[in-house]
Amino acid sequence: MNIMLIEDALALIEEGSMRGAAERRNVTQPAFSRRIATLENWLGVKLVERLANKVEIKDALLNRQNEFRSLLKKMDSLRGEYASPVNSLKIGTQHTLASSVFPEIYNQISKYEFIDKIRLRTRNQDEIISQFLKYEIDLAITYHAKNTPMPPFNDSVLQKIWRRDSLVPVVGGDLRFSLNEKQELPINTAILCYPPESEFGKILKDTGAYLELANENPRLLETGFAAGMKELIKLGTGIGWVPQSLARDDIQRGDLLVLSQSYGRIPLDVVLTSHEQNRIGKNVITRLITDSL
Repeated sequence: MNIMLIEDALALIEEGSMRGAAERRNVTQPAFSRRIATLENWLGVKLVERLANKVEIKDALLNRQNEFRSLLKKMDSLRGEYASPVNSLKIGTQHTLASSVFPEIYNQISKYEFIDKIRLRTRNQDEIISQFLKYEIDLAITYHAKNTPMPPFNDSVLQKIWRRDSLVPVVGGDLRFSLNEKQELPINTAILCYPPESEFGKILKDTGAYLELANENPRLLETGFAAGMKELIKLGTGIGWVPQSLARDDIQRGDLLVLSQSYGRIPLDVVLTSHEQNRIGKNVITRLITDSL
């Protein structure tokens, strides 16, 4: 049996609904329902009663949750003992962090004597979390906006904030010299934005960052990569929000102008995540946090 099915069952108990549990497990609701059905078939017992607009969790599942949790802890312990026999560290991070923050992290962890090999995987944030939940990576490095909820991991997951960052509005090219006396841009300035389903897209939408620039006929340019957006902004294409760590050198050279006084900034945390029983991942987090003090 796939251990992920046990994790699905516990997520269902904790969330109380198929929808909430599916969101937590980063799958669609129909796919999550099929996974619960697979667990029911394997156990030979009905775990939920599927009603018109909700599910009722049956005692057969509720009464076994402590056994399920105990089983997960044992499996986590075994993973920690047998995983990465050559001290290989598998890291998953977002594309932007791979360019802006990871080089500094690599500079630190490459000195750790208990690591022989480092493998980096870059994905979007949802994919990174999904890989982490499947135990495909030892360490996840992700952004987290202060006003958004952290992923609802259980107590078998270790999370630490390693660094502070922020999304800042920047312009380049001739736009640096087109500000009015209030340090505001012309109303027809193009807005460079992220796809609404992306992590930065969600953050900017939730914080209303674009509202200050809204007009009747806004010109929008959408791109999914912050590094590419930064290069477009440097040409004077429009205004966009990029991580300050990514744009630091361009800001210092004067190629980019930060307009936080007019349009604000969005605080971000760089978060390190590992399973408590993953020895190499946990050790890396402990050392990184200690080294940063």
